[in-house]
Formats: sequence, structure tokens, C-alpha cells
Amino acid sequence: AWRALERGRLDEADRLARRAVRGRGEEAAQGETVLGQVATQREDYAEAERRFRNALSLRPGDQGAALGLYFALVNQGRNAEAEE
Repeated sequence: AWRALERGRLDEADRLARRAVRGRGEEAAQGETVLGQVATQREDYAEAERRFRNALSLRPGDQGAALGLYFALVNQGRNAEAEE
């Protein structure tokens, strides 16, 4: 999923990540993070926020998901919440 995302193939990344979130642990957390990145690139910041929060619930402290959540919140005009 990451490789597809890096190549700009959002539909493929989305499909592969949705498959990954059906798994457990690391695989599911990675899938949620990819889905958050896909949503961000599609400018669907509410969905990105949801996906990054899901990733953080599966893997607290994940810096990639935390950074993604920060940008999702900022892009929704929720700067104060992003700074928390």
C-alpha cells in the first residue's frame, strides 16, 4: 500500500490498505495510516482525522500517524486542537 501511495496510485493504495485494516496489530495500524494519507491527498480531512486516530489507537505514539493527524486538524481549521 505504501509503494502505491508513493507512486501516486491512490485507488490502489486505498484498496490495499482497506485489506490491511482487516488484519491485526501492526498491519492494521499501517493500513489506517495509509488510508489517512490517501484521504489527506484527496483533501478529505475529516476522514484523514478518523483514520489517523484509528492508527494511533492501535499503535499509540506512532509519529507518522500523529503528524498526519496534526495536518488533518490544521486543514480543518482546528489549530488549537492540533497543538495539544
